[in-house]
Amino acid sequence: MKRPSRAAWRQRTTVPEGSGQGPAVPAGGAGRPPFAGGGWWACLVLGTAVASVFSGVLSNGFFDFDDYECFVDNPMVHGLGWTQLKWMFTSLHLTAYQPLAWLAGALLWTIAGPLPGPFHLLSLVLHIANAILLCVLLSRILERAAPSTEVRERLLAAGAASLLWSIHPTKAAAVAWATKVSDLMAAFFFLCACLSYLGRGQGRRPSAPTASEDGVGWSGRGQEQGRAWRPGIRASAWLFLASGLSHWTGIAFPLVLILLDFYPLKRLGADPVGWFKGPSAKVWFEKWPFLAIAIGLAVINGHGKAQVKGIELLYGLTHPMEASLAAAFYLRKVLFPTDLAVLYAINGPASSAGLNPGAAALLILVATLYAASVWRSAPLALGGWLFWLAGLLPSFASSAEGIIYGQDIYAYIPSMGLALLLAWALSSVMGFEGPAPSGDLPPLRQGPLSRMKRLLLLTMALGSTAAASAIFVPMSMRQTELWREPGAVWRQTLAADPDLWIAHYNLAALLVRQGRWDESRPHFQEALRLRPGAEGWKEDISAALRQMPSSSPGRKPGVPAK
Repeated sequence: MKRPSRAAWRQRTTVPEGSGQGPAVPAGGAGRPPFAGGGWWACLVLGTAVASVFSGVLSNGFFDFDDYECFVDNPMVHGLGWTQLKWMFTSLHLTAYQPLAWLAGALLWTIAGPLPGPFHLLSLVLHIANAILLCVLLSRILERAAPSTEVRERLLAAGAASLLWSIHPTKAAAVAWATKVSDLMAAFFFLCACLSYLGRGQGRRPSAPTASEDGVGWSGRGQEQGRAWRPGIRASAWLFLASGLSHWTGIAFPLVLILLDFYPLKRLGADPVGWFKGPSAKVWFEKWPFLAIAIGLAVINGHGKAQVKGIELLYGLTHPMEASLAAAFYLRKVLFPTDLAVLYAINGPASSAGLNPGAAALLILVATLYAASVWRSAPLALGGWLFWLAGLLPSFASSAEGIIYGQDIYAYIPSMGLALLLAWALSSVMGFEGPAPSGDLPPLRQGPLSRMKRLLLLTMALGSTAAASAIFVPMSMRQTELWREPGAVWRQTLAADPDLWIAHYNLAALLVRQGRWDESRPHFQEALRLRPGAEGWKEDISAALRQMPSSSPGRKPGVPAK
């Protein structure tokens, strides 16, 4: 089939002036190239940039925290026999139900054996794919919000936001830690499910808004209210299930779908009173497969965590102040990616959150109320912020002895919401001169913008993006290189949180394996001091200390179990 030219496409989508209709787009995007306007080149540039930043991970080895328990020392992923497959689909190893991740690890082990390179290659490929999928998703959201904008402008906004998201220093742990391939797989299927639900192309545009419609194109019923949805919803449900079977970090997907239904799909009216009656009830009814999957994943993974002594489930719901502290903590890590670590005791005594729970709760509340107050002029800003908060729910769903432990990977999916917020801001600066007559997404600033003023805003926006990229790239490359030496990672973790007992313990165990007894002793003693009530760990550490000679001998003592 011959690809339509850009001129032919514009002619097909042109509506005669005075017809009372907005720009017509073929239903389902039929006939339109999925990456019109240079999209393929944008994705190629994005993928190349991400690969160049994180390619150093291919020379890394396995990390001594979970990698050995998950893959190296786990015979159940060293083949694809019936016993091993049964284990993969029934095990709650390390408190998580992730059969697809175990299957991927077993395939890699069967093909390449105990080599870390293939595991890191898979992580790198998945991260590149996620960056490209996020770019496509953001571009399609912007297209549905404002189909009258130029494709190149949407791609530039979506590409810039996806670039900053993908090269952020907090992403280094996701790529360099073989165990986290499960989270990368979950994010991959999560993005595919979003794209499947969102569909391809804008579909038929309704007639121009009347005086009864509001500034973002809703009538009293909503533009798309009650419309039967596309068959892609079935594929979206299956992809969501695949995401959950890889890891449960995307469990808030049903909430994200509601946000998409509200805007840009506009399947729910502007008035919440009519959301649960009449045609709008279909929007909620079709969510039952997603809700059933989410509940099933929550029950199974919650059961796995409940088997560990000291784990308290639903901690964030019963301790909203601590949950707000966790949300503020991750926001700080995104905005100021310093003091990175393997593990964070977010509400611990030496937390680097920089806020007390009360101040954190006030910050999150004020930001949420402000986003809600401007939703009519900036609905995507509200959607991106709520995406961020909803995605963080699994990260503080449980605690260990009252401490919420966090990792950079926990913000991998939620930070896509912040990328959406950034893409909206860039697109608003680049592509809008005033409210569109068809009810498109309003501009960042109301009123006409002169060519010079818009050029200035565009230069400032892209300049800030370039400056942030110039800062993130060396930081991410250094962080990736740091992961080559586990001892350096644990020392960095202790620099961020000197009172993290598990970091002292794992660094001491690593030093014991290296025969550096004198260096390991103070870290074992500090771990005992910080966690005196843990009898099992106390016995292991005490036994290791008793076996240690005062100076480095020729033989190694037994290494305490993790």
